[in-house]
Amino acid sequence: MKQKRSRYIIGIDLGTTNSAIAYMDTRRNPTGGADTIRTFSVPQLVAEGEVKEREGLPSFLYLSTGQDLPPGSLDLAWAKERNFAVGEFARIQGAKVPGRLVSSAKSWLCHQGVDRKAPILPWGSDMEELSKCSPVDASALYLGHMRDAWNYLTPGSDTADKFEKQDVILTVPASFDAVARELTLDAAKKAGITRITLVEEPQAAFYSWISDNEENWSGIVGPGKIILVCDIGGGTTDFTLIRVREGDAAPTPERIAVGEHLLLGGDNMDLALARLVESRILGEKENRLDSLRWLILASLCRNAKEKILSGGDVQQVRINLPGRGKGIVAGTLSDSINMEDIEQTVINGFLPDTRFDETPVRGRGSGICEWGLPFVADPVIPRHLAAFLKKHAAEQMDSSRADGRFPLRPDAIFFNGGVFTPRIIRKRISAMLSNWFSHDTDPAFQPLVLENSSPALAVARGATYYGMVRRGRGVRIVGGCARSYYVKVAWDDAALEPGQITAACVIPRGMEEGEEMEIESPEFKVLTNQPVSFSVYSSNSRKGDRLGEILRLSADSLFKLPPLQTILRFGKKGVVRKLPVHIETRLTEIGTLDVSCLSVESDHRWRLQFQIRSDASEETQEQEESGKENKNPVSEESTKQATEAIKLAFGMKEPSAGQDVTAENIIKELRARIGRKKERWPVPVLRHLSDTLLEGLNHRKKTARHEERWLNLTGFCLRPGYGYAADDWRMREVWKVYGSGILFAGDKQGRVEWWTLWRRVAGGLAQNQQVELFRDCFSALAGAAKKGKKQTRILPMERTEMWRTIANLERLPVAVKEKIGAELLKHIGSVRGEGLNMWVLSRIGSRVPLYGPLDAVIPGKTVTKWIERILATGWKKPDHTGFCVVQMACLTGDRERDIDEQTRHRIRKRVIGLKDGERLAKRLNEMLSLSALDQNRVFGESLPEGLHL
Repeated sequence: MKQKRSRYIIGIDLGTTNSAIAYMDTRRNPTGGADTIRTFSVPQLVAEGEVKEREGLPSFLYLSTGQDLPPGSLDLAWAKERNFAVGEFARIQGAKVPGRLVSSAKSWLCHQGVDRKAPILPWGSDMEELSKCSPVDASALYLGHMRDAWNYLTPGSDTADKFEKQDVILTVPASFDAVARELTLDAAKKAGITRITLVEEPQAAFYSWISDNEENWSGIVGPGKIILVCDIGGGTTDFTLIRVREGDAAPTPERIAVGEHLLLGGDNMDLALARLVESRILGEKENRLDSLRWLILASLCRNAKEKILSGGDVQQVRINLPGRGKGIVAGTLSDSINMEDIEQTVINGFLPDTRFDETPVRGRGSGICEWGLPFVADPVIPRHLAAFLKKHAAEQMDSSRADGRFPLRPDAIFFNGGVFTPRIIRKRISAMLSNWFSHDTDPAFQPLVLENSSPALAVARGATYYGMVRRGRGVRIVGGCARSYYVKVAWDDAALEPGQITAACVIPRGMEEGEEMEIESPEFKVLTNQPVSFSVYSSNSRKGDRLGEILRLSADSLFKLPPLQTILRFGKKGVVRKLPVHIETRLTEIGTLDVSCLSVESDHRWRLQFQIRSDASEETQEQEESGKENKNPVSEESTKQATEAIKLAFGMKEPSAGQDVTAENIIKELRARIGRKKERWPVPVLRHLSDTLLEGLNHRKKTARHEERWLNLTGFCLRPGYGYAADDWRMREVWKVYGSGILFAGDKQGRVEWWTLWRRVAGGLAQNQQVELFRDCFSALAGAAKKGKKQTRILPMERTEMWRTIANLERLPVAVKEKIGAELLKHIGSVRGEGLNMWVLSRIGSRVPLYGPLDAVIPGKTVTKWIERILATGWKKPDHTGFCVVQMACLTGDRERDIDEQTRHRIRKRVIGLKDGERLAKRLNEMLSLSALDQNRVFGESLPEGLHL
């Protein structure tokens, strides 16, 4: 049903560092126009108990414990006894107590390395009394404050004028992927905002320029002209190209390209200044500041930068960093930031004069992950801009403008975002574009700089204007979807090159919002009554691909999204059959992706949803299929024979004459039927076997040998519990076994295999399941250590498997991991402490988890104390201990996870003479990925061939 049009259109710029609201009253101004767009001044706390209206709302959240401020300090007219504040006072108070400040929540929304719905912010805060929040919740609190402020100030008792009744246009970075957009919508819904549409920030910013120049915009940038929208805010860098084309009635702006996601902006500049000041104030005294003082310093440097670049007379700002604790270094530290520092660090560091042929540095560089965020490796913004222009040149080149040396030259540029507030930065980019595109035939080329009348409010104002465009009033930017989307398919005759995939185009680039398409050819076949998973990719550069077209694509040229998953319930419950379906795709009016399966045989329709939980091995299937085994795959007949053997061994099928397959010889039979050693069984075969084993959950009850073999084989086929399509479903099925416990508790080997199963598949368990597993395991180990306690004796091999299981529980909360570490440290210095215990400690204290979220990594300062204990002993197993210590000390670039340089130096001296010392020492200085051999060593056994964590 269509909703009644609201009286107000509200545009919201939900920024990384600053947010803003604009609106239009369509009752008073039914025809719209730029002069009818108003800015909503947001009432907010500016000091303890003091509320004032401000043009914007700083995107900061301060979480109070109730003890740090006087009662009522955070009260608002519409909310009493609050324990948090958002806006200006949150930023001010958070600079004093950074352990309670949430910032850059928007950047966390697109961080796939963490659970974005989990309470992980403030990142790195160790205040036990503090209740943290998730990136989604923080964004919801900002939006909720805007809603409540509007409702408080809106006069009259007409509920139709309430914020939640209005049409809200919410902006997101153009580079936000489909998942980050879904999470943004989740935040809006949490804030009670349901009538919502998304629009990309660069488009919204350009809409603000159109609204300011509505009468003559096409006279300024006429048909054939290309406009570069350069939008750099606190957290992201967005590039968008808009071309003006000749329309049927009037010139029409068309968006022709958007850039890649770049987590690079003003935050990075502030951090670079903070690192400069840190190096000067500490000198040789110590390596770096503790986390709290580092956050204070970053805030002070941000304020200093803004004052110096504001265009006033301020040329230097004093930095006074308060001390903590006792000692000389702990006292107040002072320094200054001047204009020369800004030019060297910000201007020359992020916007140096570069050549057009320079390319961004790939890989990972030192110091790019401050605050736990995966900032881009190369901070040089012009290199990213040049790469963007070159990438889209081939598809957009107009033959009349062709120039082999200077493709896709922007005629005009529109600057937006806080980074471009200083005139010096705008001039630097303009001069660079002029230098890149000036040549013999046009030596005086200068891009036209389009005036941004309100840089801080342009996105919110443009979003409001777009709301009127959606109602048929104003100039629309056409171009549809900025990306094309693809679903990976199996295609028998596809002779793929290494790194290629076969995929069907499900949303062509340029598809308009609200447009719905059904792919009738090719016809897909999917399995019913069990989870199905579709690998999804997007591209912002491919053009011309048709709906349903089957393509061979290079995976490296695409952006991989989390898989789309659902369960197709059909017919009799539990009956699995192949069902022919069509794929229906829709780019919704609110700007999100909607994909469904439509049954060919009935009226059934199943909506697919993104699996947002981050797993480190999303690429497993692709890597496996592109590996060497793909050249000689296991045949379908061999796989079928193997599953038949399992059914015979576990009594799921009656044997025919001459068939002698038992639980005792099942492994031998499987090796023979598959034709390979079990260590070389590919992942698809392993999962196929595991599905057959899961059908026989009850058949392990026959004898102790049946249970023992079922546990061993199921764990082997499911390891590591994730990384392949439908593994979530398989883990839900296998978890049913945990509730019943081991059936033949008197069987010694069966008890060992019980823990081996859970150790192997631990990565597929949710946090609550891992906690339950840990409690049972740890209490049993602790109980067995108490003399005189009557219980079943734990066997040595069983004890080993229990500890190895605990080591693989990477989702355990930090406090639980610290408890485990304290227990293991009791044995440091002994042979026992350097054997299995050391390996378990290295897994628990690892800086880079194999699959767990980064918020479950133990802080670097805690692990430093562990390492100091280990360094103080003589190593009885130096090669083993050295490897384990490096696992706990390798460089990540994240200040919260990294240990200090002095300790890393001591480790380096200790390991350099070992058998693998050079490589281990390198991991202490550079951010390197684990080799496949090291992954097996860390995991505790070999991984399925082709699977990399």
